[in-house]
Amino acid sequence: MLKHKKIAQKTYIYAKTAIYDSLADLALASGKLENAEHLYKETMKGCLQQGLTKDSNAMVELSIKLSSIYAMQNRTEEAEQGLQYCIQVQDIKLTKGKNVADASNSSAVSETTAILDVETEEYEKQDTEALLGMALETYGRFLMGQRRLDEAVVALHRATAIAEGVLGENSGQYLVLLNDLATAHILQKHFDTALKVLNKAITLGSKNNSRELPALYCNLGAVFLRTSKIDAAAEACTKGQKLANEKHDSLALGMAKNCLMKIEQVRKTPR
Repeated sequence: MLKHKKIAQKTYIYAKTAIYDSLADLALASGKLENAEHLYKETMKGCLQQGLTKDSNAMVELSIKLSSIYAMQNRTEEAEQGLQYCIQVQDIKLTKGKNVADASNSSAVSETTAILDVETEEYEKQDTEALLGMALETYGRFLMGQRRLDEAVVALHRATAIAEGVLGENSGQYLVLLNDLATAHILQKHFDTALKVLNKAITLGSKNNSRELPALYCNLGAVFLRTSKIDAAAEACTKGQKLANEKHDSLALGMAKNCLMKIEQVRKTPR
């Protein structure tokens, strides 16, 4: 179509960029990390050609995805640099946005303009906050993988607070983050704290039969197992297994079976 001048160059670049982005997401979901990396970089080139800046939200989202690929490839230095950059950029934008909003509120503007500006600013602020949460979540998981648990808890606490504020406590993403936070506390051997986080997540998830419940119950079983509450661990992991079967959650099902196997081994071990 471009060759026959049926579309403009601008339209061509936009379409190509959108296609690269979709292909990159598919490659990442399929575990084809090298392909995904190449396609995300091509998407970034297209975004820059469309006039987006390097610190725009679209570019930050792509940078987060690239950094997650680096982490999966054990390119730890590149992953950490990328994620720290994304967090820093979003923090700066939110701080600047607050300062701009404060200045606008103190100046004389028409009522219509003020309403439109507030709506636009609020949308951009939520998008920027959501991406900051995404960067912090990815960084928290990266830090857990590096066994830098204190730093991981700090990052995941921030991500959880953002998810609660932007998405609400009934969102699936909020429950995912609570589960991640509990996992970090388990690795720290802060079992009482992990238990509080998991009980809160299970209470919230039970209200709408969340798909996150199987993993939450499995993590609850892991806490009980580590604190020698074997019967409670068996009950939680059995519940997790039942829910995993109902929701066709193969990952949680594997967690539940592993938990129940460990429980069986403990019960067979002479005291």
